Amino acid sequence: MAFFTQFYEETALQKLLGSNSIKLEDVLECDDVLQECKMRNTKLAEFMSKEETVSQMLRYVLWDSKEGNDTIINYAYLSSEVFSCEMEVIYEKISTTDSLLQLVFGVLETGSSPLPAHISMPLVKLVRRLIILQPENTTAYLKNGRANLFLNHLDSQEMGSLIVLLLATEDDQEELAFCEWWLKNGLLDQFNHHLKTTDADSEVPLNVVNVLKAIIDHNDLGQVTDAILSPSFITPFMDTILKTCGTNPRCMVVRGGMELIAKLLDFNKVSMSALSSLVQVLGTYLPKIVIVLKDPGKLEPTEGPCYTLAQPLGGHRLSTVHMVCNLAKIPTITDSLVKYKVLEVCADLFFAYDMNSLLHNHFAALVRVMLENTQLTGHLFSDLHIVDRILAASKQIEAGKGKGLVGHLTMISNQINAATIANPGIAKYFTKEWKEYSASTLSAKNKRDGFLLGGSMPNYFEMKTEAGPVDISQYDDADIPVAPKAEAKPMDASEPAAEWTDFGSADWADSVESPGAMLSTGRSFSPAANTNTDAAFSADPFPPNTDPFPANADPFPTNPDPVS
Repeated sequence: MAFFTQFYEETALQKLLGSNSIKLEDVLECDDVLQECKMRNTKLAEFMSKEETVSQMLRYVLWDSKEGNDTIINYAYLSSEVFSCEMEVIYEKISTTDSLLQLVFGVLETGSSPLPAHISMPLVKLVRRLIILQPENTTAYLKNGRANLFLNHLDSQEMGSLIVLLLATEDDQEELAFCEWWLKNGLLDQFNHHLKTTDADSEVPLNVVNVLKAIIDHNDLGQVTDAILSPSFITPFMDTILKTCGTNPRCMVVRGGMELIAKLLDFNKVSMSALSSLVQVLGTYLPKIVIVLKDPGKLEPTEGPCYTLAQPLGGHRLSTVHMVCNLAKIPTITDSLVKYKVLEVCADLFFAYDMNSLLHNHFAALVRVMLENTQLTGHLFSDLHIVDRILAASKQIEAGKGKGLVGHLTMISNQINAATIANPGIAKYFTKEWKEYSASTLSAKNKRDGFLLGGSMPNYFEMKTEAGPVDISQYDDADIPVAPKAEAKPMDASEPAAEWTDFGSADWADSVESPGAMLSTGRSFSPAANTNTDAAFSADPFPPNTDPFPANADPFPTNPDPVS
């Protein structure tokens, strides 16, 4: 060891840690400080976890970096990287010291909205690690009136992700208790308040909707979902998102809101009582929903490779059709859907926008739902005139228009014909033209769609022509990919082995059997010898009373015979 220690030299960081007076700035300027933090250097962790050290790093990251001084910015960056190393002792010190927690969350109290990116990004990373590494102490601090500080900065998408993290209850009892506490203290009321009081062109409404959707995706226990489904939240929520649906900025809010409602209607953990209250509220908003479907607002024209849409469909109308599709699955809303002609408007959009496959998917699913409901089935044929509209669209496709509808028209037509098995009464809506269409155009389309792309795999042993079966004896063995099965012929064990044949000789093909012939006779071929396989594999490589490793054997023989 003395040989190695004479060449060993302490690094600048090690010298600093060994001295009596250490400054944070000197430590941050060392080249290997981040590496030593990741390696959990004991002395470095002890220094970095001191209250005064952590306090100074927090000031650099969250408070002093806005001054614009290059030296301060450099210290702020290095301090942020130290926090990113996730040293447990540092986060334990922050979560157990009120003055340090005040430095972290005080930015949300005094900072303007939106927070600058150089402050919001490190703040979100810091709080996220506090929630993950020290959930108990962090949530206990937030319950003291500080949790709503996040809601003052909902114009930042990162703040929304922190709220989702706090409410993403799984099996942790501490997180579950915090989720229940925040719901009881008006979390959803705060969301509705921010939706109402912010401008339409602000990011707040869209972020609120996205936070609600993310909460539903992450919440396994459904308690937040039931709270969202309550009339006290849904009613003002629907009022807000439909308030100015004709303006372009609000279209994104309508889109997000309808996606949220569609998710709630399709959420399998929603209680029946909460679902029935949601449906009851939505029934009162169906007239406004029809207005959203008919009036897309001010949208810019859309140009495609072969078309131009002066009035695009819009994502908000697409999400609304999806919501209506999920709503139609609930029998108690059937009368209202028929009364306000909601499904008729969805059918109009389907046939009007022939190039929107997402819309076509939603409408095809809607038709399937209607065929499973007796009242909606009659509405489909009597009021939506689905048979006549499919026949008209089919004629347009034959004329070269509306070809984007071909696939879904075929799907819907097959659904209608298949529905007669469970409900034979549907056949009374089938006209003569529909029967001709099903027997000719639809049947030919189904037959064509049933073929494999590129055709089926050819079979050389079942090839037939107009003259009859093909004689495969005219083909060489190499041209036949699979040989016919034949009974293997046993060979005489005393049959002599074949001589070694040069691969390059002209007599190669005559000296050995071809692969096809060997398959048909049961033989196997080896370049070394064409021998009986049973005899070759049954021979004992180490006969009795023989030493497989003789003591006097040359381990490296000269010019060994490769064959022997």
